[in-house]
Amino acid sequence: MKEQAELEANRPLFEKKVEEQLRHSYFELDKQIPLAPEWGIKKNSEGKNVFWYGFKGHLLVDSKSQYILTALLSSGNINDGKVAIPLLKSLREFHPYLKVNYVLSDAGYDLAPIYQQVQVLGASALIDYNKRNEQPIEGKDKYFRPTCKEGKSYRYDSFDPKYETLKYTSPKECGSCPFNDRECQKVHKVKVESDIRKYTVPARGSDRY
Repeated sequence: MKEQAELEANRPLFEKKVEEQLRHSYFELDKQIPLAPEWGIKKNSEGKNVFWYGFKGHLLVDSKSQYILTALLSSGNINDGKVAIPLLKSLREFHPYLKVNYVLSDAGYDLAPIYQQVQVLGASALIDYNKRNEQPIEGKDKYFRPTCKEGKSYRYDSFDPKYETLKYTSPKECGSCPFNDRECQKVHKVKVESDIRKYTVPARGSDRY
């Protein structure tokens, strides 16, 4: 185990777990991004694997102006999620006065450390959820909203920044539910920090999201 720990400690930073990047500055990370040409692979819109040899460009783009805020280059085999934290950290370096409200990305970036780095920016991460091998949670729907005894989803109501909680209210079907015995819980509150991947602001599945 000691040898394994030493081996892990001596691995290049971008071969370690993504959370290791959180304690490094943007400039430290930028220096260690692999830049040797390598084979890359990615699924296209038809679900087929596309291969290429060379490099990969990573862009952080403003969603309103389409202006490219930051661009980084890596070896072609580097996973997209491995370069997200350097991109996010670069915002403080190159755009210190830019107010970031939301960070949007696909499921390839659904990693807890990336959500944590977005929080450092004072923004909310709206990242597509990657189910991986996780099983459905009893009492929750596919968006992790609470469900009633009849399986109906509670509705996202609001976010309380003071307590960092999401508020969900009774399903709209409650009024006409023949099984409504007035014992169903009217309001559910969930702390975002209980699982930052599942509980976004605004809540997953809501019109606002």
